[in-house]
Amino acid sequence: MRKLPIFPGIITVLGFAIVASGLIGLTAYSHRPGLTSESIRNSDDLKKLVKAHVQGEKTLFLFYHPHCTCTSATISELHDMMGHMASPIPVVAFAFVPESEEASWIETRATRSLRRLPRIEIQLDRLGNFAELLGVSTSGCILLIDREGNEQFRGGITAARGHIGPCISQSDLMRACAERASQRNEWPTFGCQLQSQFSAKD
Repeated sequence: MRKLPIFPGIITVLGFAIVASGLIGLTAYSHRPGLTSESIRNSDDLKKLVKAHVQGEKTLFLFYHPHCTCTSATISELHDMMGHMASPIPVVAFAFVPESEEASWIETRATRSLRRLPRIEIQLDRLGNFAELLGVSTSGCILLIDREGNEQFRGGITAARGHIGPCISQSDLMRACAERASQRNEWPTFGCQLQSQFSAKD
């Protein structure tokens, strides 16, 4: 009886193992949150600075990297949220910009999508200085701030990097916007670091 060569079988098994390992790694990465952010420091001067950006009773602050593809899911969820609000809440989006780049550097698909929100203001955040003051380090992090400068929500509104669909933190933010009691007001943010290795890419 002729023996079958074992090498093709070994190669096939190794191929499956490599593919499986890659898929496991990708899944782990997509569910790994960005660096933990810190609540706004209890400083009168900082609160005055924050309040200067608040419009009306409450305002959403979105910190984003214009070239982070993960953040597209966050923006998509913001569009969905606003569609469910009788009166859409104002959004101020702070776009991270490296020191060496012009303002046009933020003109990406993410920024164009943000401009389609009903009540949106986009501001440049050079070197992420304002984000750093507020303890934010991950693209896609959202803060809900009231007219007194108090933080009522902090974190992301997606269940994983680039994931579109309902999640608990999004429901929590909707409750906080509607002034109903929130079960939890701090959540992980799934996105890239604002000051990342691709900050200077075009």
